[in-house]
Amino acid sequence: MRENLPDMVWILQRYIFRELGRTFLLCAAGLTLLLGLSGGVVNMIKVGELEAGQAASLMLVVLPIAFALTLPIAAMYSAAATYGRFSAANEFMACRSSGINILVLFAPAVVLSLLTGVLSFASINFMIPGLVGNLNRLVGADMASLIQQRLQRPRGLALGGRWRLYADRSWSISQQHNHIHLQHIAFLELDGGQWSRVGTAREVDLVLEQRDDELAVGAAMRGMSYYDRRTNTISEGSFELPQNVFPSQIFSQIRFLNLFELLELWRKPYGWREVRTSLADLRDVAARKHVLDALWNDLRTQGSLVLEDGGVRYVVRAGRMAVLPEQGGLELWEVRAQETRGESVKSYEATRAVLELPRQGLREDGSLWLKLYDEPSPPAGQGSSRSGLLRTTLGPLPIPAQIQAQADNIDALEIAHAEQAGSDDELSKARAMFHQTVGQTILKARGVFHERMAFSISALVLVVLAAALGIIRSNAHAMTAFGISFVPSAFVLVTIVAGRQLATGGSMPYGGLVMLWSGVAIVAGLNLWILTRVVRR
Repeated sequence: MRENLPDMVWILQRYIFRELGRTFLLCAAGLTLLLGLSGGVVNMIKVGELEAGQAASLMLVVLPIAFALTLPIAAMYSAAATYGRFSAANEFMACRSSGINILVLFAPAVVLSLLTGVLSFASINFMIPGLVGNLNRLVGADMASLIQQRLQRPRGLALGGRWRLYADRSWSISQQHNHIHLQHIAFLELDGGQWSRVGTAREVDLVLEQRDDELAVGAAMRGMSYYDRRTNTISEGSFELPQNVFPSQIFSQIRFLNLFELLELWRKPYGWREVRTSLADLRDVAARKHVLDALWNDLRTQGSLVLEDGGVRYVVRAGRMAVLPEQGGLELWEVRAQETRGESVKSYEATRAVLELPRQGLREDGSLWLKLYDEPSPPAGQGSSRSGLLRTTLGPLPIPAQIQAQADNIDALEIAHAEQAGSDDELSKARAMFHQTVGQTILKARGVFHERMAFSISALVLVVLAAALGIIRSNAHAMTAFGISFVPSAFVLVTIVAGRQLATGGSMPYGGLVMLWSGVAIVAGLNLWILTRVVRR
């Protein structure tokens, strides 16, 4: 009989593995439908508004993602149920009486755990990021329908941080060659959170350019009729909008980067969207500061500021000046301004004036506005806390070409890493915000990497633990197997998620990593104790 033991062991292992596979596939199918159709995966991905057809197509991608996420639980349940039934039928006692080492019967569970771990690793590092990456093309294929939805929302179609487009009646749409043509559009332009222009446009042409997970949209508006709040005038004409980033339907997240992208982000975080945005904000602040400093220097050294734009020439003089960092401009006192248009010359005088820069889009909208106020002159050396009565607004005044060119050539990364004494000005705050964003991005990339590794390795120890507990609790009841598989996996999942949150939050980066791996380590130790002590006994 000793000679037949290898054949008997092989037969038993095949039998166990067959039962494991059947239960595993049925459980995985049920959990996939439950998680996929209940909307759990869609909520995790954070999808924007969808058409009915897009939502149906989305399910073709969601179901494979749900299947990958349910693999560990399905494997644990099948191990607990199969080994529980095997033990309840006294098969282990019969094997021991025949001289078979009980531990060799765990080989099918080990194979299933390895298979689950490898599939989980491949899924969360490559398959799921690939599918989520394709979702942008899937749900964003019909850009005309998407733009139609956003035009009719109360917030309108947002282009960058400055423009809002609205429509309340039909329009014609042409989507050939990344081009969309709109008619009968109302628009609103914002500057620093307040509206500056509002009006209508007979036609709007949108030009789309796909950039990774973002969509750059440029626009040309024709047949415009609008009110300009800054100059208190009504005008007509056309306008070219610079390219703005149009948010994707699938919001990019670090957790959905593939393994190579994640490691690259960990090493070089400057390409990440939030870091790019923070760097662009820093660059805008640095450009505004440079322009203000240059204008200040010209007024101080030359006694006047000369601004020319084609046939229009402005000469501004001031007796005293002060910087208004909150408004992004200069406060001028004892102001005299001269406007020359061809042979026409106008002169202006004011006790106080404010030379304003745009709070956003300095690179695209290189213009100044001179606001003249009527108010009494304060004592020398003191500024005014009142805005006064606005008399008139001159502008847009062009920023001198040399100053604008210098501002355009500012290296934001060089500004970010420049050594500077502690200060509370706007540039220092923007620099601190940039470094904070970079640090948070690195912590998130590192936390997600360890989370994936721990999740993949946990499948190896959890499946074996479920099989061992199934033998100890030799009961064929389905709820017992479910409890055996759910409780340990929930414990490990909680430690992984909580550890990742602590590691990426910045308060306990290394303590969070210890917690993240603690659940896997505890289950591995419990496995060793159960297999060497309880099961053998």
